[in-house]
Amino acid sequence: MSYPYERMVVVLFGYGLAFFIMGFAILGEALRPQPSKLAYNLRFLAAFGLMHGVVEWAEMFGLIFDQAGLSWATGTLELLNSGLSPLSFIPLLIFGIRALSDNVEGTKHLWLALPSLVAAWLLVSLLPFVMPHLAGEQGVGQAFLQSWQGAWARYLLYLPACLLAALGLFSYRRQFIEMGMPNIARYASLGGGAFLLNAFVAGMVVPTSPFPPAAWLNYDTFTRFVGVPPHVFRALSAVVIAFAVVEMLRFFGLAAQRSLAEAQRQALALEEQAHLQAEEWGESLAGIVKERTEQLEALATINAELSALQDLQTLLRLVVEKARQLLGVDVATVSLLEDGKLVIYSVTGANTKAFQEVRMSVGHGVAGKSVALVQPVVVEAYPAAQSITHELDTLMEEEGLKSHMAVPLKIGDRVLGAIYVANRAVRRFQPEEMELLSRLGNQAAIALENARLYQQVQEMAVLAERERLAREMHDSTAQALGLLRLGASTVSQFLKTGNIEGARNELEQMDKAAEAAHADVREAILGLSSTALPRRGLIPMLRDYLSTFGIQNQIEADLLVEPGEGYDLSPASDVQVIRILQEALTNVRKHAQATCVKVHIAAADGGNIRIVVEDNGHGFDPSQVARMGGQHYGLSTMKERAESVGGTLQVHSAPGKGTRVVLWLPRSPREGG
Repeated sequence: MSYPYERMVVVLFGYGLAFFIMGFAILGEALRPQPSKLAYNLRFLAAFGLMHGVVEWAEMFGLIFDQAGLSWATGTLELLNSGLSPLSFIPLLIFGIRALSDNVEGTKHLWLALPSLVAAWLLVSLLPFVMPHLAGEQGVGQAFLQSWQGAWARYLLYLPACLLAALGLFSYRRQFIEMGMPNIARYASLGGGAFLLNAFVAGMVVPTSPFPPAAWLNYDTFTRFVGVPPHVFRALSAVVIAFAVVEMLRFFGLAAQRSLAEAQRQALALEEQAHLQAEEWGESLAGIVKERTEQLEALATINAELSALQDLQTLLRLVVEKARQLLGVDVATVSLLEDGKLVIYSVTGANTKAFQEVRMSVGHGVAGKSVALVQPVVVEAYPAAQSITHELDTLMEEEGLKSHMAVPLKIGDRVLGAIYVANRAVRRFQPEEMELLSRLGNQAAIALENARLYQQVQEMAVLAERERLAREMHDSTAQALGLLRLGASTVSQFLKTGNIEGARNELEQMDKAAEAAHADVREAILGLSSTALPRRGLIPMLRDYLSTFGIQNQIEADLLVEPGEGYDLSPASDVQVIRILQEALTNVRKHAQATCVKVHIAAADGGNIRIVVEDNGHGFDPSQVARMGGQHYGLSTMKERAESVGGTLQVHSAPGKGTRVVLWLPRSPREGG
């Protein structure tokens, strides 16, 4: 090529690096459990970025080896490129097809394009063997085959893949606008436009070959017309694509924040509904006789007990026990709707285990009919009753149950399940008893919904914390991109002036910056994975984190836990404690130059928990902490996190004497606002 060798190396390096950064950034976000089709589709874009980054760096190293006279290495990389390059286009095709199929009506048939384009490329690749005159005078050799197959891979695979990816990002733009996220929509448009540019410079402009259209539109004709090779525009479009996609990943954080706010709003509405309903009940008690008053007082006690419970199974067991106790019946069950069926979750008073295996369709049996009608149902003479179905006659006979009553569990217009009671002796259930069971059902439904929303709010709080950390990782990635881009420009200037030593020094600085960014990303991903697993308690999560931290950073990391009562906290508190310890360990890695760090957990006076992080690093002067930039910010964040869960944090250090971070927490910490 007429373009200077050194510049081309820098261009290919930046080209591949941009796609690598995009791929790893997507993996850090999209591989975590997400209920979004976008998260799933982005995995294919990540696969394209990582594979195509390898392709571009293989071409870069091929130039380097060719310059060094290592023809065998150059040939090996060319073979790798000719095989991996077409494969890297397929995930991009899949991303574009999936994006359009999800967002644009009438595009399901686009899936036919994938096998059609791949088959077309394979057939065209074999044409030189069938029609050898296509190769002209040079004959069908390895060089011609690589040129022929590579060019047609770009015409038939990469060009449509870029166009479909661009259209897919444009379709997401409309979705983001409808969701009230105009900034994310702009980044989707930017990425789509960059893919259109890439479609031309990488999908139409190919190496010079004797066959059309490669004989007319190729690297040489493009370079003569524009002044620089197409690789420069490819690298620029890749940087823009990577930047736009990384910024688009902020969608997941915004979506999680909105879901958390909606869950909190629903919880407040339900709480208000419960308060209003309790007030209505209180006003109706004035004229009720002593027996009714005692029953309602019993209900108030049950409501308090139910409201204090968050475990679903314990709550359901309490409901059936109280129903049996209040109404003086022999058997009580509570069933919940699950995939259109009523499933018994808790039963009391039954002589057999057969109740636990019952799955009843809505409208069938006493409980099923109550759910279908959304009103209480009473059956006083079960064997002769014509108003219900009789699939459970055998079970009723074995249990000897004669009289039955069921009420629906509902929140507003939404039915959750049913409470069912039965008696072995014939009994006429009174309207007051039906009302009593209905009120118990209303309380149980509200308690069930509150338990579900409590769990959802807790999970959303944990998710919001993960998203915050993910955004921090994206920020550091963007900074690394900026530094590397500036460094690449500086290297290019040095190479222009022949300053090889300056270029070498600048590349060393770029390598250090890349290594620092890699360490930050690796530590951020480790932090995310420590809360992405199912809840296991503080000690197991911290033990796993310390083990991985020590291995990755070659620092001796020990965890010392004194025997005592359990140290498990709530999910939100676990997250805050883990984040404090992660920040402390990050300071050890970045600033302390320590070889050993110890984390000591013990019970303290007053029912508190004390956690100490101590290292043997060079320490610092606490009076100068305000001048320490990022470390000062980290210490402030650690103190704020400690206060958010009712704790306190102190930092002790001196130059040459290491650092000691002490965290005090109440054993049952309050949740922060």
